[in-house]
Amino acid sequence: TDSLITLARRMINGDAIFEAHRMHVYQRHTHSGWSHVRSSGVVLGLTLVCTLLAVPALLGANRPARLATFAGMLGVAAFYLALPRIRGGRARWSSVASELKA
Repeated sequence: TDSLITLARRMINGDAIFEAHRMHVYQRHTHSGWSHVRSSGVVLGLTLVCTLLAVPALLGANRPARLATFAGMLGVAAFYLALPRIRGGRARWSSVASELKA
């Protein structure tokens, strides 16, 4: 989700999509002061939540349960993508983009 959203935002902003950048959510967290361990820990934790949410679907859950699983995963992804906005400051897209262009 992070890669898809980052690619789309870069294309919309007219950025060169094949050049190196630091605009992914985890990169913006480290840019704003989080350690790599903390940023990776958040990614790991949310990945584990999504994995646990998927277990019922993998074990043959009915359609409503699979839809609930999917909704839960969308919620986790939305939370992850919103983290820089929630944290504010140097983690926000506009802040990192303006600092990197300067």
